[in-house]
Amino acid sequence: MSVSEAGKYKYVLDMDGNGWSSQFKRLIAINALTFKSTNHLEWYTASPPWVNYVPIQNAYSDLYNALVFFRSDLAVRGACGELVAKIVREGMEWTSTFCREEDMVAHLFRCVRVALRFMP
Repeated sequence: MSVSEAGKYKYVLDMDGNGWSSQFKRLIAINALTFKSTNHLEWYTASPPWVNYVPIQNAYSDLYNALVFFRSDLAVRGACGELVAKIVREGMEWTSTFCREEDMVAHLFRCVRVALRFMP
């Protein structure tokens, strides 16, 4: 599913395949609550869970409970709706602040510096 298609939904799920998911930074930039499951450390792991996205276990055993929580009667009455709006807003703000091209270049530079320490 493309990011533009994902933007039509209220909830989106970002999951890793055989490698890291390249969609995460784009998914938290849209107006949808992002559920994230990962096995990999990515350069943007500084994004705090429960602030910018909802973390899900790798086996997805807690996905149903998380969806029930956010779609419950509390959400309809506004209690969870405010929480969803806040997480979505914070995720969009974090993306515009920390997912810039210069942030990716800085991370790559740090990785190269670490790798060079181990070279003879």
